[in-house]
Amino acid sequence: MVTKILLGTLGCIPAYDRYFIDGLREKGISHSKLSKNNFLAVVGFYNNNKDSFDYVQKAIEDRNKIYYPTMKLVDMYFWQIGFEADA
Repeated sequence: MVTKILLGTLGCIPAYDRYFIDGLREKGISHSKLSKNNFLAVVGFYNNNKDSFDYVQKAIEDRNKIYYPTMKLVDMYFWQIGFEADA
């Protein structure tokens, strides 16, 4: 619950909910609970894919006039993967 509040108010950390964690699992990234190492693994994934995240962030902002913080995009990415894996 704490991570959901931090994501919603500050946009500084993904919400470690069921689908987000399932998405991490699908991509082979450390998961299960928020810890320094697990968060650094998520940040590492972002850094390795920064250009793609930046492209999507700008496209959403240009089309919809909505700015999503980086960690919101990361949250949405892994949430979708987790959701699709559950289907």
